[in-house]
Amino acid sequence: MNIANWISVAGILVSLGIATWSAHQTKVAAQLASRPYISIYYEAIDVTFTSKYIAIKNFGKSSAIIEDIQFVKLDSDNNYSKEIKNAFLQLIGGSIAPFQKFATAIPDDYKSPITVFISYKDLKGKRYSETFILKTDMTGKFHRITYTKSSDTPVATAIKNSAASIIKNLK
Repeated sequence: MNIANWISVAGILVSLGIATWSAHQTKVAAQLASRPYISIYYEAIDVTFTSKYIAIKNFGKSSAIIEDIQFVKLDSDNNYSKEIKNAFLQLIGGSIAPFQKFATAIPDDYKSPITVFISYKDLKGKRYSETFILKTDMTGKFHRITYTKSSDTPVATAIKNSAASIIKNLK
């Protein structure tokens, strides 16, 4: 074999290696794009008043089965903590579809941080786990402006402020 043949063989081997690596990267990217991504988060909805929630949502593209939820840090002195815990513990063993969300309301005076650990698996059995830290007081210093015109009735003022809040939340 002469040098030209060796160069051709080396070129073929390099091309084969690149094609194999590219196929592997495509497979990994497809798996990452189609896996479930479960998140537990604090949510505040502001529509003329603020409602506070703790939500769990699947932001992924496939269903997940929730295996475990542990409240690592939860204010045991607050009577509502048990209700928060019970609301989420009933999800264990259940499936959560893509973009499906469950939420439980929390009182305005609940200001203790919450740390939650969740483990879940996809429908093929691959397991994932995450830990989330929720600051339930992080919207406490945000200000809301309401407008009142002296010529408006209280109903008109409420409608205008509600419409402004809804538009703000839809953006």
